[in-house]
Amino acid sequence: ENGEQQPQDSSSSSSNMAPVPPKFVFFVVFCITIGGLLFGYDTGVISGALVVITDEWNLSKTQQEFVVAGTTLGAIVGGLFSGYFADRWGRRIVTFLSSLVFILGALIMTFSNHYSVLIGGRVVVGLAVGAASMVVPIYIGELAPKEFRGRLVTLNVLAITGGQLIAYLLAWALTDVHNGWRWMFAISAFPAAIQLCCLPWLPESPRVLIRRGEKQKAQAVLQRVYGENIPESMVQDELDSMEQSMRSESASRYIDLLQPINLKPLIVACILQLMQQFSGFNTAMYYSATILKMAGFSSTKSATQFSIAIAATNMVMTI
Repeated sequence: ENGEQQPQDSSSSSSNMAPVPPKFVFFVVFCITIGGLLFGYDTGVISGALVVITDEWNLSKTQQEFVVAGTTLGAIVGGLFSGYFADRWGRRIVTFLSSLVFILGALIMTFSNHYSVLIGGRVVVGLAVGAASMVVPIYIGELAPKEFRGRLVTLNVLAITGGQLIAYLLAWALTDVHNGWRWMFAISAFPAAIQLCCLPWLPESPRVLIRRGEKQKAQAVLQRVYGENIPESMVQDELDSMEQSMRSESASRYIDLLQPINLKPLIVACILQLMQQFSGFNTAMYYSATILKMAGFSSTKSATQFSIAIAATNMVMTI
């Protein structure tokens, strides 16, 4: 008899699930993925800006490489430490700090009057890029309803490639404008400011709240995420699942990665990352306008215009 009732309960639970996430979830995901948009914009904008800056400041090849690599260096540091601070302070605080750093970096680059100051601004922006690359997908994944989690997290990748495309389009439009490269950098401060304005309305991750012992707040957040029509029993099940997962994570050790059940997925993941880097796409993204100009394009604007196809292809293939 109990065996006959179980499928009925499962069917009843699934019927309570909303066919689409509540509007609140879309608002949350929109606000958080601004970090992904800024990630893409600040990594893509250097392609068009570098050509103009090189002509204006007469940069050497080595100086150009340092300007491009500044963001990568900052991203390594930002990504390395942001995970720790996200666990310690919460996802929302780290997102708030990354927005501030995005704005600070944009201002430094916009008003830079020397090569070294520009590199400093690129490193500062890189710190925010690293933080966003680490925290944004985690934040979305922990707030999104599990039925839509994969699709909503993927929106961050779309935001990154969309940010790169926007950067290329603006670089093309501002190439021949006086101090156009400064405007290219300055524009990135506006999405960060929008994210700052949205953050007060965003909840903290339920997992962070559970870790702090604020289980009622975590339950209230999940209720908003799943919708008011979802039974409290289902929300409680999700809370119990999170607590069990967190207990399992706290008991795990790094050496467990070497166990056969974990080692194979780890190797595959590392190989995929290596293949992505060795493909050289990052070089094409950062130096596309420079490469096309070296290939014989008559003007900076025409080289920048043609490089838009690279960013557009990247975004279309993401979709």
